[in-house]
Amino acid sequence: MRTARNLSEESQVDRAVVEALRGNRHAVTVVPFEGDVLAALDRLRPDVVFNLTEWLHADRRRAGDIPTLLEALGLRYTGAGQIGQVLSADKAVSKLIVRELGITVPDFEVLPVGRTSLTRAFAFPALIKPRYGEGSEGITLRSLARSPADVARIARRVHEQFGQAAICEEFIDGRELSVGLLGNHPLTVLPARETVYGRWRPNRPRFNTLRVKSSPAFREKFRIATERVRLPATAAERLAADCKRIFRALELRDYGRIDWRQAADGRIVFIEANSNCELKPSSFGLMAAWAGITYAEVIERIVQQSRRRRCDRVRHRDSRPLF
Repeated sequence: MRTARNLSEESQVDRAVVEALRGNRHAVTVVPFEGDVLAALDRLRPDVVFNLTEWLHADRRRAGDIPTLLEALGLRYTGAGQIGQVLSADKAVSKLIVRELGITVPDFEVLPVGRTSLTRAFAFPALIKPRYGEGSEGITLRSLARSPADVARIARRVHEQFGQAAICEEFIDGRELSVGLLGNHPLTVLPARETVYGRWRPNRPRFNTLRVKSSPAFREKFRIATERVRLPATAAERLAADCKRIFRALELRDYGRIDWRQAADGRIVFIEANSNCELKPSSFGLMAAWAGITYAEVIERIVQQSRRRRCDRVRHRDSRPLF
């Protein structure tokens, strides 16, 4: 079986996915999405493209261009299609869709480039971040606003640094929860994980900043840990059902992750959805392990989900059974 994907092999996630594919007896060719990628894909004629991209040309708003291209080439690929990529990448539109499902979302307002003031009264504190940011991109301890003046200052920084709108979002002080999903029909909801920040003190993180996510030394310094979530049975069932509804409403496929905050009063509030979420063994793989699914099985399930989808333009070029 010949498999192509479109990211470099340098990161931990890339290596883990490639090793799992090879361990599952698949032949793998790594194709960075740069240069003449069309010629490379045409030469390889891959059975499946394992698409790990979350942005194009450093712009998450263009992540949907990748599946559009792959579909135009008649190639099967893993993960969300163009619509799912676009909807989940937009922190504002995804909240509007989820709110229509009757699921609680934080109050929010979009601040387009050039406008840094809110148009209405807003409950503080509030978190200001790039509208299309990925992986806590642009979020630091200084992203928490406690006044309209803070909002203006932080929004201006987002506009200048990222060249995109900022989203001002009600900060839900409480537990940070994430839920992984795997499959389509059936769709498996993995046990939720919690990012535990320990005892609070000034200047200690209490939400996922970029450093919390990316720096093991930072997590160790502040004793930030990941634990399996323990919720009452009724709340756990409701959370799982809501995750499935969001996954389908945002047109995600194969796998994804839904992030939540649980307030002190018990409310569980939707924060964002992640299509083609990071498949790190220590995060998504950990949630799968709690469900008794090995990392190798996770990767194989994702591949097999993509194999079941129609791909009309490949068979005339290559009559081999499609992966």
